[in-house]
Amino acid sequence: MIHPDTVVTCHRNADFDAVAALIGAGLLYPGAALVFPGTQEKPLQALYDEALQYLYAFTPARDIDPSAVRRLVVVDTRQADRLPHVRLLLDKPDMEIHVWDHHPDGEGMVRADFARVDARGVGSTSTLLVEEFERRGLRPRCEEATLLGLGIYGDTGSFTFTSTTARDYRAAAWLKERGMDLGVVAGLVRQELSKEQLLALNDLLESAEIHQLGGSILAVASARLDGYLNDFASLAPRFMELQPCQVFFGLGAMGDKIQVVARSRVENVDVGAICARLGGGGHRYAAAAAVRDRAMPELRDFILGQVSIQANPDKTAGQLMSSPVVGVEEGVSLREAEAVMGRYGLKAVPVFRPGTKLCAGWLEHQLAVRAVSHGLGAQAASDYMQRNFQVVDMGAGLQILMDVIVGARQRLVPVVGGPELPEQLEPEAEASRREILKERPVVGVVTRTDLIRLFMDDDAAHLPQPRQRARRERNLARALRSRVPAPCVELLERAGRMGTKLGVNVYVVGGFVRDLIMDRKDRCWPDMDIDLVVEGDAIAFAHALAAELSGRVREHREFLTALVLFPESGLARRPARRDATCAPSGAAVSGREVRVDVATARLEYYTSPAALPTVELSSIKMDLYRRDFTINAMAMHLNEGAFGLLVDFFDGQNDIRRKRIRMLHALSFVEDPTRALRAVRFEQRYGFRIGPQCDRLIRNALELGLMDKLSGGRILNELELMLEEREPLACFTRMQEFGMLAAIHPQLELPPWKAGMLEKALDVLEWYRRLYQPEQPDLLLLFLLALCRSASVSEVRAVLERLDLPANRGEALLAVRAALMDALPRVQAWQAENGPPSRLHDILTRLPLEGLLYLIARADCEELRKKLTLYVYQGRQEKPDVSGADLRALGLEPGPAYGRILKRILDAKLDGEAATREAQLELARDMAKRTLRKKAEPGRNGGGA
Repeated sequence: MIHPDTVVTCHRNADFDAVAALIGAGLLYPGAALVFPGTQEKPLQALYDEALQYLYAFTPARDIDPSAVRRLVVVDTRQADRLPHVRLLLDKPDMEIHVWDHHPDGEGMVRADFARVDARGVGSTSTLLVEEFERRGLRPRCEEATLLGLGIYGDTGSFTFTSTTARDYRAAAWLKERGMDLGVVAGLVRQELSKEQLLALNDLLESAEIHQLGGSILAVASARLDGYLNDFASLAPRFMELQPCQVFFGLGAMGDKIQVVARSRVENVDVGAICARLGGGGHRYAAAAAVRDRAMPELRDFILGQVSIQANPDKTAGQLMSSPVVGVEEGVSLREAEAVMGRYGLKAVPVFRPGTKLCAGWLEHQLAVRAVSHGLGAQAASDYMQRNFQVVDMGAGLQILMDVIVGARQRLVPVVGGPELPEQLEPEAEASRREILKERPVVGVVTRTDLIRLFMDDDAAHLPQPRQRARRERNLARALRSRVPAPCVELLERAGRMGTKLGVNVYVVGGFVRDLIMDRKDRCWPDMDIDLVVEGDAIAFAHALAAELSGRVREHREFLTALVLFPESGLARRPARRDATCAPSGAAVSGREVRVDVATARLEYYTSPAALPTVELSSIKMDLYRRDFTINAMAMHLNEGAFGLLVDFFDGQNDIRRKRIRMLHALSFVEDPTRALRAVRFEQRYGFRIGPQCDRLIRNALELGLMDKLSGGRILNELELMLEEREPLACFTRMQEFGMLAAIHPQLELPPWKAGMLEKALDVLEWYRRLYQPEQPDLLLLFLLALCRSASVSEVRAVLERLDLPANRGEALLAVRAALMDALPRVQAWQAENGPPSRLHDILTRLPLEGLLYLIARADCEELRKKLTLYVYQGRQEKPDVSGADLRALGLEPGPAYGRILKRILDAKLDGEAATREAQLELARDMAKRTLRKKAEPGRNGGGA
């Protein structure tokens, strides 16, 4: 621990300018402790490791006694959140703080007792230090002159950035006169790119979107990286050399974050301000940020929106709003609300509290139309309105409107009257301000259309218009090849080539893409669910693919789908000849088969709630829109030239990252209530959480009784899928919380005592699975035994009828219940009497596997449970050590006596009376003699007793 009077430091993730200014300030404050907080820039780290740590006495922040420090000197930043390593010093009320910085003002700046700040007059903090040296008549050593020069060259882009000023040139000249080594500077500023950097630069160039912004060119590019990439920021100048532009945003996805690097060479785009809104920092011409709470498409749109806002700084909600406002009151029906919106051609309206203009929510026209088509027109509009909303005052600027309309995805923003309330920095105060605004009457609305009109009006605004558009989607090809078995990759590549050959777009969709992004390996090849969607004739494509793979096709023309089945060996063969045909649909294919579902991109609509869908041709976007949840509404392009491109129209990636289940539209559960069961299943499988709106709409669907309209077969299928999950009890517990089980049938409700029984049954099932026995139980029967434990036969039959259980399985359940009712008192009596093992074996032999497992779960006595489990994994397979052949050798002819003798021998073996084969043979010999003797008696018939 050291006790310095003065500490000098710079921001974390330091660059050359920060370190140069740190060392330069050390010369201005003799005796100060220098605290270097680290860097992520590889050349700077190498310089530190090889030279700086030996030339200068750096001190870790943890080794400094905070109570001894009187003065803190901060260079190259004023943002407190970039100085976490000296937080204790910043928080000291009597600390004297000096600041040297060339960055503009921003949020969260440290207080300063002395500040040398110039955001427009210099391009680097090192220049400010050099000017102070000259003023004081200080002469740096050659090493310090070179390091300060490196700081100037680094932050001015070797004097190419627009932020460069004449003072930077003069400072560099002064340093040159005092020994600055340009060879060292050039070697460090201009580093050769590594292989990883070259690959990332190539991805940036290929993905670049180029936009015209007034007279300037804006480029937004992205790269998906397998891991952390050092010096991602160094790719910015290389990109701008190869793809000329005045403004550049590079987005690098690295693990759980997206690294943003930004450069500007024009006055009207302040990239520092944009990155600051992303939690980063920098100045007008160069900035960076690390983003963890936005998906790539959302981040790209945010950047474009921010650039647009900077081009329209004076617009307010009061200028843009439509007034007088048209809305509906909470009490009106959906049919009435739909009529109002149709009459005025509105896509959404605010919903007011009765008799007021106070906003209670907002309602979309499209949702109202669909609800009415499902017969829900009499329902209150308030049941389906969006309740999570924001209002703004008339002075709200474009930034606030963009945050609400784009960021919060609120199509319509109510504008309220009254005096303007300034935004608050503290979250609690800002939340209070928003609630105050909601108590004011609405005087107008600003819609997404209003913003589009503003940005598209060349006289009023300058929205960057796309001039060149390359790939926008994330490419999953690299992840696919590293996470998925090679035969599966080969299948997808060949499907893509076939699509290109036939002139149709082909995608793999749904759970395959979801699990690929999540890197889940729940299933192994070839037992993988592969669903292909074709923008064209899926059945024709399926036949062509089957011919390619020596397989066969099962067609389902009503649903525009087909199933391709082919042997695993089909992937190893050379592509089929042009005149090859697939096997007839009924023909068998030798070897293990791979199954691939192929569907035409289609739009499904529902003629009534809970009905099966009607199918029409559509595009991939509409095909994905018909699916249940955003995490399942993603696709991956397979065609040549686009292989691996992710198609994510509904931000499923972001929902995966945020671990939430979100439906695609508000009528999702009305159209198909089984989606409510699937929501629970996915939530529990992945450890996600059903979102608030999704939760509310599930409960609303249950209140409407839509579960009653579902066929038993569809419910049964979902229940069986839940039973196959790793944590089925969590699924059923969550269903109980929603009231789903009782909505299916009251006997399926799960009160605590039933939940305990089900938990025991599932625990026994897990124990049995670890035995790796060939016989597997019927999970549904075990589930129903637990939930219908106290039900009468008639009540059980009602449950079976509701679930539309096949007759054979229903009768099996009733038979198991009857056998259990007979066996349970007999087992209890055997236990009380401490009966012989053979008697228990005789009782249990009559029970099927499901009954045995349930009996173990019901056993309260640990000793009895052990005996029952011993029977399941050992006693069921127990047989006598003698056989019918032995009895024949003893002179006994085959007949009923065989069964009686072998059972007696097994009983003796189980009871320890004849444990060895010799003892069992002796018992068999004795019983055979008596049997033969009886047969020889007068009046006895042959053939055995």
